[in-house]
This record gives sequence, structure tokens and C-alpha cells, in this order.
Amino acid sequence: MLKETNVGTGGHETLISWSPKVLDVQRSLRLRVGVSQTSTGKYAWDCTAEGEGMTREEVLAESDALVAALKSRYPAPEGKEK
Repeated sequence: MLKETNVGTGGHETLISWSPKVLDVQRSLRLRVGVSQTSTGKYAWDCTAEGEGMTREEVLAESDALVAALKSRYPAPEGKEK
């Protein structure tokens, strides 16, 4: 925010001061999951994780947790684990 103030006896000097505005950083996480079933009855899934206001490590941790949950819920047939 800029603030202009006239100082001095005759008002000929101008002082401009600036104070930064603190922005509220909002964090959001979007998880997308697509689950489908093949003609043989097996489940297939794909997922994405997008984060705003988060570090890369935080987004990757959320993605890893999502993958672990999907592997638990929709296990791959024996011998074909991803």
C-alpha cells in the first residue's frame, strides 16, 4: 500500500512510504481418481494430486498416501503388481 504525505513548512516535500500487504496463503489439494473395471472383472485405476500453497514434498506425500490407499482397495492380481 502506498501512502503519500506532504511534509515540510511549505508542503513542497513529498514522502512516499510503502508497507507490504500480507496475503493470506490458502492451501488446497485436489485429488483425482479414475477407477474402471476391465472386461475380465479386474479393477484399474489412475490418479493425480495437485496442490496449491503446498511444497512439492507435501504434494508427493499426499500422492503416495493416495496410491497406497488405492493399492489396498484395488489390489493387483498376483504376479502383476505395479
